[in-house]
Amino acid sequence: MKAVIIEDEDLIARDLQEKISEVAPDVQVIDRIPSLKVARRWLMQNAEPDIFFMDIQLSDGVSFALFEEFKLSCPTVFHNCL
Repeated sequence: MKAVIIEDEDLIARDLQEKISEVAPDVQVIDRIPSLKVARRWLMQNAEPDIFFMDIQLSDGVSFALFEEFKLSCPTVFHNCL
């Protein structure tokens, strides 16, 4: 299973990736994306992964905006680290 993490804080993204590897070794994190801007570009250039892990509040906006711009059908796990 291929996963993508959208998280603007690198330490949190790395920690989340490690936790995913521990509990679900069959899940391969194929990319960590730091912003909405990069996520938009990534979605235009890549096939949708099997699952997204998204921070709700990113430095350049709210990740829900991606659902207004793209027809995403894969499961999404949201987290909000305040």
